[in-house]
Amino acid sequence: MERTMCLVRLFCLVVALVVCQADAASRCYSCAGISNPHDCQMVTPCTASQQCFTRSYISDVLTVKFDLGCQDNDFCSVLSKRSSSSNDAQELVEMFTQKAMTSSGHSRRKRQLEAPLCTQCCDSSEHCNIDLCKNSLVSRPPGLKCYDCGNSLLDDPAECNTVRVCSADQRCHVSEVVGSTGSKFVVKCLSDVICNVLGDSILFGRRKRDRYLCHACCDTDHCNIDYCSRSRPLPTGVIKTTQRTTPTTKTTPPSTTMKTLPLVSVQSPYNATREAESFPLTYQCQVNGLPAPTYTWTFTDNNGLTSNVDNLAKSQSGLSVLTLDPVLPKDEGAYTCTASNGVDKITDTAYLTVYTKVTSKGPEVTKVDRGQGQSVSFVCDFDSYPDASISWYKVEAGGQFNATSGLQISSDHSTASFPSVTSDLAGVYACVGDNGFRNTTRTFELDVTYQPIFLTSPPNNLTVSEHGTLVYSCMAEGNPPPVYGFNFADSNHINSIVTNALIFQSNGSLVIFDVNPRYDKGTLTCRIENNQGFIEHDVNVFVTP
Repeated sequence: MERTMCLVRLFCLVVALVVCQADAASRCYSCAGISNPHDCQMVTPCTASQQCFTRSYISDVLTVKFDLGCQDNDFCSVLSKRSSSSNDAQELVEMFTQKAMTSSGHSRRKRQLEAPLCTQCCDSSEHCNIDLCKNSLVSRPPGLKCYDCGNSLLDDPAECNTVRVCSADQRCHVSEVVGSTGSKFVVKCLSDVICNVLGDSILFGRRKRDRYLCHACCDTDHCNIDYCSRSRPLPTGVIKTTQRTTPTTKTTPPSTTMKTLPLVSVQSPYNATREAESFPLTYQCQVNGLPAPTYTWTFTDNNGLTSNVDNLAKSQSGLSVLTLDPVLPKDEGAYTCTASNGVDKITDTAYLTVYTKVTSKGPEVTKVDRGQGQSVSFVCDFDSYPDASISWYKVEAGGQFNATSGLQISSDHSTASFPSVTSDLAGVYACVGDNGFRNTTRTFELDVTYQPIFLTSPPNNLTVSEHGTLVYSCMAEGNPPPVYGFNFADSNHINSIVTNALIFQSNGSLVIFDVNPRYDKGTLTCRIENNQGFIEHDVNVFVTP
């Protein structure tokens, strides 16, 4: 029996090692056609048969550009032979490079106009291709590089693939939150003040009863996806715990014969995310010990200001409950419960994230009329917490949102404009406000009016046989739809309105039956007009016997 248990444990250990190796895929920066590798903000996981890769070249517009990503080991092994004089090795490198650039979207035409400068691979560490192909034009911006996916809720921190340089007063941060769909993670930059208040709680394993959630701040590049992750190992030297390490301040017990018991935390507040004014939030803090402790609650906002909030809490039978009803954006921050009995003290902190619905300050649909050549501006403004980011699109048939072309967008993205509209710009434009939790859309229906224009060039001369049928077409378009009219001037230049004919308004055609040289020989004038203007065209009519 004992031997069987040992074999089972050994099998589990081997499986765990295999899983860890499978999850240890390298992560490399991945961007194309950028001027500085350090401007790249996207990271992609590579397979076990790939390495990180960087290529620099002079582009078709005579600027130095960089491509970063993953590349096959076969390519990189050939690349290492470029220093040799072997023509075969050089040909293989060129073959692999062409294949790599074709798969990344480079056209053959562009590749022919590019001058390669440097091609390098690396597998020494994750993110290593950010420092390949160095030159004097490339400089690293100051600051800590952290994974930052805003307020997006992720199933695992390692799902975040966006990197940015944090501010000087920020650190890399990851926190576990409880939402309507269960446990999620937020990965982003966070201020030093909030990091110092929250401390670190690095947990693993199944927590059936434990309501503590994982959170950590760190100060090395890319470090925040390594904490709280189920797919990545913790950094070297970090110890996993199955319960939260609570900062404890010990004081010297007084000289007394009264029996004392150390404080033990039973319930602690946990990180939470709430929509403002949705439903109340309660934080519970319960500590056992002798003498019985008293509780103090403090709140630290996002500006680092700390205040006492005991007025929001009620304590009874060793349990202290802080209630926020309603939850408002101003309530976002860190809540700290301190339990003290004069002998021992325990402090627990949780962070509350608050968001609101995104509401437009204007009507959902706005109709805008402009004459051709006039300017037009669309303005979008949203009420939201946190502030909503604004994106602009053109709505195509079927409701598909496509990127806009020629639309000039202000620096704060609140205004989009065309300096001079043309008929092809008519359509529906949409602005989307998104705060990372909720979003809403506002649309603008642009109608461009313009005077009639000929669709095809009408004829200058028409010849028709006596008693035959004359057809004269001068089709045009305009907005609003134009109206057609025809005048006739005979050989004596006497004008008259055409009456012995059919006029088709749908295609601007005039049909005259049984043509008579006495009455129908002369000049026909087609006049097309709407409220934006008119156009005319003359045709000379000749009647042959």
